[in-house]
Amino acid sequence: MARQDYLEFLDFTKGLYEKALQHLQPGSDDFSILSGSILLTVGLEKLVKFVLYTRHPFMVLFDKINGFDDVIKLEKGDKFNNTNTISFETALVRLVKLYPQLQKESGDIEYIIKQRNYLMHNFGHINIIELEKKIQTKIADMSEAICKECLNKNPEDVFTKEVWGTMSKIRDAYKQADYLEIEERIRHFQRLWEKEEILPCKKLDIPDNVSTVFFECPVCNNEEAYIGIGLEWDIDVDHREGIVTGAWEYLSLLFKCDNCGFTSSDTEEIELFLGVKYDDIIADYNKQKEEEMESHHADIYKDEWKSRD
Repeated sequence: MARQDYLEFLDFTKGLYEKALQHLQPGSDDFSILSGSILLTVGLEKLVKFVLYTRHPFMVLFDKINGFDDVIKLEKGDKFNNTNTISFETALVRLVKLYPQLQKESGDIEYIIKQRNYLMHNFGHINIIELEKKIQTKIADMSEAICKECLNKNPEDVFTKEVWGTMSKIRDAYKQADYLEIEERIRHFQRLWEKEEILPCKKLDIPDNVSTVFFECPVCNNEEAYIGIGLEWDIDVDHREGIVTGAWEYLSLLFKCDNCGFTSSDTEEIELFLGVKYDDIIADYNKQKEEEMESHHADIYKDEWKSRD
């Protein structure tokens, strides 16, 4: 009889991460990147489901469990061998509901999940460079956040020092490259501005329904450049059935300087040139929204009491 090994979710994560990183070294060819992307994404899926499973096994089972038999199995402490679990998309939504502090990283993971599904079920054009950049940075960010926020552990204690060391080294290399790319472009814009040239930036209007804060423009040092902060929805539609299969809310940033004309609608790019000030700006935004909600509810209660009088 063939040997059968029972592997926990976390066993899968460690093994898949280790194998994926062998394909994801900087300079790897396209198909190595695609192979590593699939392995790493599946590994992250197992990690997300591990957190849910440890909270309660039913959190990773299909919405309709196998009746009372599964309750008895749980009471006995049995393993749910070869049981179908929820999709990665659903698991991520549930994880963020349990740990809202992971919201910041979840948007990029949703993009990666979609690309993984595309690789598995479709064929045609795919932006490998964009996928590679997110795979090399965002999965490491999410993995680290899950370890610290959900498991109260350092990532090297979960994945081993060797695996996490490789993963964080690759992430830092890609993030530094991203930042240098932005730095070089800003320096180019600064030279154009000094020569009174028009910056080659897209025209951008910040909607009235988003919150705005002032921030010093990195090109001309105008202290009254605008950052627009709002929420957007990413809706996934099953075109075969004509139904919405999922919807995710994510933070959107816009940058506009009326002085020199520098604009950006790339949330990741804006986050990078904000640097350490990003967290303060988002914290102020969240505080402002909480105060607006409290004021809104207070007005509602006030009107209710007036109507009673």
